[in-house]
Amino acid sequence: MCLVSCATAAVCCAGEACCAVMCLPMKALGVAEKSYSKIGYVFFQLWWILIGFATIYIGNWFVSWGQFIGIQCPEQSGGSNACFNSSGLVRVSWSLAWFQLAIFLVILTKKDFAAIIHDGWWTLKFIIVLALFVGSMWIPNMPVIIGYMKFARIVSVFYLSYQGMLMLIVAYVIN
Repeated sequence: MCLVSCATAAVCCAGEACCAVMCLPMKALGVAEKSYSKIGYVFFQLWWILIGFATIYIGNWFVSWGQFIGIQCPEQSGGSNACFNSSGLVRVSWSLAWFQLAIFLVILTKKDFAAIIHDGWWTLKFIIVLALFVGSMWIPNMPVIIGYMKFARIVSVFYLSYQGMLMLIVAYVIN
């Protein structure tokens, strides 16, 4: 029990130190503290984008140790792997979509803990998304991941249309 407590304290301390290091340049630039969570989410998303690209370009390296822990990634046509390469990028997107949905549902409550979770707990957020990503390796491609790809393709059209409309509104307001 003491080991778990010490490990938890170490992870919290490491997360707090990381956040302090990342906030230091923002303080020097005069960024308001209320914007730190926005900047945190930008770095959070950039990190997972890099992980997504890593699954595309060096994903086959992961297959060798993935089979050791029970991940069965069948070969697809062209010698690609079903869990990594472009499918790995979709699995990162799937993990982030579920994470963002959970954060959205927490924020809808408009309670004090929602602000705490939204603005902090970055180490836990990374662990949750990592767990979702690693857990997605055991999800079969055909019904779930392919279905998510089709859903994401349709939703992205509406999202990009909305973003384009917002850009036009901002350009109109600025002009």
